[in-house]
Amino acid sequence: MRAVLVGKRSCIRSAVAATVLCLALLPGLATSAYGEWSQVESIHLDTWAPYADGPSLDHMTASVLDPGVRYRFVATGYFRYAFTTPAESADAAWKWNWDQGWVKQLFVQINSDPTTAWLGSADGSTWGEDAYSPSHTYRYETVGSGAKAMVSFVDTYYLDNSGGLDVALYRGDAVPEPAPCALALACLASCAVLTLRRRR
Repeated sequence: MRAVLVGKRSCIRSAVAATVLCLALLPGLATSAYGEWSQVESIHLDTWAPYADGPSLDHMTASVLDPGVRYRFVATGYFRYAFTTPAESADAAWKWNWDQGWVKQLFVQINSDPTTAWLGSADGSTWGEDAYSPSHTYRYETVGSGAKAMVSFVDTYYLDNSGGLDVALYRGDAVPEPAPCALALACLASCAVLTLRRRR
């Protein structure tokens, strides 16, 4: 009986220690997942092409996106979208119609993905996928796979566009692995197994 009580107490202490360890590590993991961003390169996207309906205007990054490293694309600027009066404008992820205001439409794709989820911000601090940015600044984050990335301007009609957009590529920290918490939980599981064996 005494051995069982000792085992229970030991297991409880281990559980508390493991929980405290995980809680202490989580803020650090969250910080290191994003960390500091350093600009790698900048790409200028032309929005006009000498054809009405043709292929997208593609630009390959000069940099290889290293595996396991987080990268952020930042699209800025706006362009004239159509020869209308009043003139209609657009940016990387939204366009302005004189009768509708700003409506969502994707013009800049990463790696030819038609669902590229640019994050916008109305106030410059809170970012969301369905947010229009008055500053015409948008973010898209991804994890490198060991290959270069394709940045494309895509439209259904190019002859009535004028102006351009800029896309900057930033490199962050490597995505952390949850090894410390996994190790703590493994120790907790081992303690539980030992306690059960003592009961038997």
